[in-house]
Amino acid sequence: IGWFTNFLAIKMLFHPREPMQLPGLLLQGLLPRRRMDLAEKIGETVAEEILSAGEISSLLGKIHWREEVRGIVHSVITRDLIPRRMQLLPGVPALLDEIQSRLTDRIMAALAEQMDDIVARFHDELDLKQMVVDRMARLDLDELETLVFRLAGSELRHIEIVGAVLGCAVGLAQSLLFYLSRY
Repeated sequence: IGWFTNFLAIKMLFHPREPMQLPGLLLQGLLPRRRMDLAEKIGETVAEEILSAGEISSLLGKIHWREEVRGIVHSVITRDLIPRRMQLLPGVPALLDEIQSRLTDRIMAALAEQMDDIVARFHDELDLKQMVVDRMARLDLDELETLVFRLAGSELRHIEIVGAVLGCAVGLAQSLLFYLSRY
């Protein structure tokens, strides 16, 4: 009985997917029934305890934007603005380097002025909790079951095995007591 009840309890985490009406009882798996509650709690936990919008915003402020901007400016100038033939003319490479350097400096100055506002706006608009809730709501129940078993499959299997061992031990103890009580 121990193994079977544990096996059944684990299966009933996910099944039945749709509610089944039995006389005096509505039967549905825990996760299909409470999926949105679980999504809300996981989203809350992620947003408040694991990875807050403030932490992500802080990371944005630590990125070394200068090299990123320099690469983008170089790419735009050499690929999009100045034809390749013109880039080969004498003196043009030095001029392009100067334009790239000045443009990068100006963009970096503008970014520095705006970075606090950008990070604050990002922080205000990033709703990690809702992102997690939305993603979990889109998960198919089969995907959710696969995810849970991938994360905790061995532990769930151990629960079944422990149930089998305990059920066997209790059954043997009861048999022994029954046998001893007859004498």
